[in-house]
Amino acid sequence: MERFVSRKGKTTATADNVLLLPSSPSLPYDLVLMIVARVPRVYYRTLSLVSKSFRSMVASPELYKVRSVLGLTERSCLYVCLRFGLSSSSCKWYTLSSKSIGGGYVLARVLMPNDDYPDVVGSSYSDLVAVGSDIYNIGTHLRGGVSILDCISNTWRKAPSMPVELESLSAEVLDRKIYVLGRSYHHQDGSWKNWLHIYSTQIRKLGISLAVDWTWPVTLLSLTESSTG
Repeated sequence: MERFVSRKGKTTATADNVLLLPSSPSLPYDLVLMIVARVPRVYYRTLSLVSKSFRSMVASPELYKVRSVLGLTERSCLYVCLRFGLSSSSCKWYTLSSKSIGGGYVLARVLMPNDDYPDVVGSSYSDLVAVGSDIYNIGTHLRGGVSILDCISNTWRKAPSMPVELESLSAEVLDRKIYVLGRSYHHQDGSWKNWLHIYSTQIRKLGISLAVDWTWPVTLLSLTESSTG
C-alpha cells in the first residue's frame, strides 16, 4: 500500500514520487483516513488530483463508512447521471464539486468501487427516485430489476425485483413508499396490461402489486392524489 508522506510540514508538487521513498516519514493510513473524512465531499475532486493514493481513498467505501460513523453526512447533494452510449456501462454519475482554481463549482465524476455493476442505472427505459440517501433505479425488462445507489458510500446494491416485467414505467415517492406504474405485454394474445407496484423503502420489500385499468400513458399525479384523499 502506498504511504501518505509529510516532509517537514511542507507541501510538494511531486507527491507521487515522494510516496515511493521508503525512508520518508509517513502518517498512518487510519489517521489520514480520519482527516480526509472530515473534509466536505464537495472538495473530494480536488483531493483526488493530489495523488493516486488520495484518488483511491476518496473512492473507497471505508471512507464513507467513517464519515457515517462520525455523523459527517451532507443534508443534500446533487447527483447527475449522463448516458454516453447504449450499454449500461456507458452511464456515468457526477456530482457538484468545488473548482480547485478560481472558486465556483463544476460537475465532477463520482468515483465508485463498483462503477461497472451490471444492470444499474442510466437507461432511458427506467426511472429514478430518491429516498433519503438512496437513489432507486426502477428498471424495465431491458435493464432488469431494481438497484439502489447508496450516496453515503457511493456503492450499488440490488433490491427485490418487480414480480412483473414492465415494458415502460413511471415512479414516484410518497411517505417513503415508491409507487411504480407501468405496463406489460402479453405475447399470448398480444394485449397490454397496466400494473401498479408499491415498494416499501423502510422494510425494503415489495408490498402490493395490482393490475389496473387506467389508460396509458398516465402520470402518477392522479395516483398520489387518490392515495392521500
